[in-house]
Formats: sequence, C-alpha cells, structure tokens
Amino acid sequence: MSKHLLIDGTNFLSVALLGSYGRLRNSPNLDEWIMGATAKTFRGMMRTLEKYFPGREMYFAWEGENGKNWRLEKHPEYKAGRKHNEYLEEAITMAQEIVDEEYHYNISHPLGEADDVIAALSNVLDGSNKVVISRDHDFIQLVQSGQVLGVWDPVKKDYLNIPKEDVILMKALEGDASDNIPGIPGVGPVGAKKLITEGLDSLSEDQVRLLETYKSIIDFNLNPSKTEIERGVRTLLDFYQFNEPV
Repeated sequence: MSKHLLIDGTNFLSVALLGSYGRLRNSPNLDEWIMGATAKTFRGMMRTLEKYFPGREMYFAWEGENGKNWRLEKHPEYKAGRKHNEYLEEAITMAQEIVDEEYHYNISHPLGEADDVIAALSNVLDGSNKVVISRDHDFIQLVQSGQVLGVWDPVKKDYLNIPKEDVILMKALEGDASDNIPGIPGVGPVGAKKLITEGLDSLSEDQVRLLETYKSIIDFNLNPSKTEIERGVRTLLDFYQFNEPV
C-alpha cells in the first residue's frame, strides 16, 4: 500500500524557525547562526517523522506566487495582520534545498496555497494511506471528506481531534482568527454548533451571503483553479518519477 506524508511546508518549517529564533534572539550572533540552527532543527523534525511514520514518502507543499490571490479577491482582509519572521523567505529556500538533498518532494503551484496543493495531492496520489502533517485545523476537512487518514501535529506529535461538526461550516460561522475570517457577527462557537444542529433558517439573507463567501474561502474544493492545480501537481510528480536518483 502506498504511504504518503503530505507536509504543510511553511507550517512545518515555522516550528523549526521560531524555535531557533526564540533561543537565539538575544544573541549578537543571531544573523550568523539562525539558518544553521533552523536547518538542524528542520532535519531533526524530518527524522522524527521517519520514526513515527517509517517508510513513508514525504511531499512538502509550498505556497505559489499567486496562491492566495483568489481568496483575497473574495475577502481582502484574508490573513491580514499575520506576522512573518524576517528570516522566513531565506529559511524556505534552505528547507527546500534540504528536501531535495534528501530525495523527498517539493510541490507547489502558482495558483495555490500549500492547503490547495495538499488537497490536490490527496486526490492525485494513489492509495488511501495518506496523512497530513500540520498544526492547521483547516485540514480536518480532508479527514471528514475521506481524502486523508488524519492530520498529525508535529509539535504535539499526535493527531488532531476530529469534531463531529462540519469543520468548513463551523469555521465559516464562528470565524477563524488564524486566517482573519471574522465569521458571522454575533454567532460564536456556541451559536455555530446550535445553528449546525438546528439548521440555518434563522440567518438573514445578508448573513447567508457572508456565510457562503467564508465557506468558499475555507473549502479547498471550491478553489476555482482546483483542476488546474491538480493537473500541475500530476505533471510535477511525473517529472520526479522520471528523474529519480540512480
């Protein structure tokens, strides 16, 4: 049976980078040491994956150049306010080089975020034995839809709990602070669960329109470039297949 780890590249790397930054931020040698420390931690995290998931192929998904543009068109405040470490871009290049060196797979598409690329991989790769590696709860939707077996948190070293509620609808109703999606005003977590249980009839037309906008941002399958991304991912996987190291 094929065994695949679908790794949220920047999410995974950020654990290594922020941990290293936290240890070194008061050091006068921060600029000199940060990449080396991050690389060491990143490789160590890869060894941990090998320990917990022996024999699995690793696919590191990265955001494309225009990956979030379509979501920004629907919701201009999407991911606004997120703080990015000043070393992130350099760290991404370094991490991708490590992935190549270790003969794993770097996968991206210009029109997709890492989430969209992982959703594409979950559809394109053969076999049912696929696990997402990320701290991002958005990937729970892939478990609920049967596309992957689970979502494994690389910090807690355990699987995320899968709620009985539809995670796409739940996040659209209550909001998602990590992506700066405010949700339906006045609903909140308790109200969201009640609406899911009792139905959405009490929502106004404006609230329903807002709900559909947020659902379209959260639901990976509603990316208008979904088919194109899957086609691009297949092409890239074929390239790797025919260029395997001897």
